[in-house]
Amino acid sequence: PDDLDALAPGADRVRVRFGDETRVARRVGAFGDLARAELGLVLDSYGLLALALDRRPAADELDLGEGDAVALEPLSDDGDEPDGQPVAQPVRFGERSP
Repeated sequence: PDDLDALAPGADRVRVRFGDETRVARRVGAFGDLARAELGLVLDSYGLLALALDRRPAADELDLGEGDAVALEPLSDDGDEPDGQPVAQPVRFGERSP
């Protein structure tokens, strides 16, 4: 979460790139804050940012799997081109350990 604040201070939306796809995600406080087709970033119970959709798995919908690269980029003021360098973080999907 601190990395996102450094990447896009004060921004509630960021560009998300994965594979050949580009989407815009909104940072929200809870999964239920997302509109039906809206992609979001939610701080999960582990303290990590999770790509989320309301009431369904984002990984399934976005066809993301373990090891797939996801980059977050700040949006410019007009929401078009990114303002800075993307931040990439390896992602693992699977069962959570107890």
